[in-house]
Amino acid sequence: MNTPFEVFRRDVEAIGSRYNTNCLYAEYNHAVHILQMAVKWHDFVADGDRYNLQYRTAGDERVRSEHAALDNITRPPSDPFCHDYLPPNGWNCRCDVDQVLRDDYPMSDPEMAKTAGEACTEAPKASMFRYNAGRDITLFPAKHPCLPKGCGDCQQSGKMLLARDRPLDQCRVCAELFNQCRKEGEKRLNEWRDNYLPQHGGMPIRGDNFRTGFLLITRQTIKEAKANSLNTLNRDTQLIAN
Repeated sequence: MNTPFEVFRRDVEAIGSRYNTNCLYAEYNHAVHILQMAVKWHDFVADGDRYNLQYRTAGDERVRSEHAALDNITRPPSDPFCHDYLPPNGWNCRCDVDQVLRDDYPMSDPEMAKTAGEACTEAPKASMFRYNAGRDITLFPAKHPCLPKGCGDCQQSGKMLLARDRPLDQCRVCAELFNQCRKEGEKRLNEWRDNYLPQHGGMPIRGDNFRTGFLLITRQTIKEAKANSLNTLNRDTQLIAN
């Protein structure tokens, strides 16, 4: 999501002028952070538990004390801590998570990590941050306070399809987020194609499951794969996951 905040603010104000700018800024930061972490999460999952994940704050005087307690917690991606407390863990949270070599940092105690995560999100309005956008495939939790009535029960929730076809003005935000995800996914796929596939010929992928012993990936293969996807949902979730 590369849209600058001022452009985003003008687009939202065109829908309705009743949005508070400070709240809108927090929502914008949350959406950007969630999308970034969701993309990172899929990269983490691709590597499995070969690496650990380390929680990191911004490291300055603005860091909240409950977030500082999470700093440097190190657990594998399969650990429940990473499923419930992946940033952001609050409005305008600036925390991050990075892969680290297993031998470079000691593993944190799982109970200590869980206790710190619970303390960070124990307030009634903070508990909604206990989710992992990449794992759950959702941009906003069901109990998000700013979602219009009925959004938490939307049938599109959790499918990365979002409510882009619903008539409500608020659902236009879902449409915009969906389009940003699609564009980012296609951009990443095109970058992979340009970096790894030659103009002529292709990249052979060998495996016993292939009838000829290998599968040849070409630029035309990528083009046809995008054009012939069964539906938009499959296309976009695959682009984001890969």
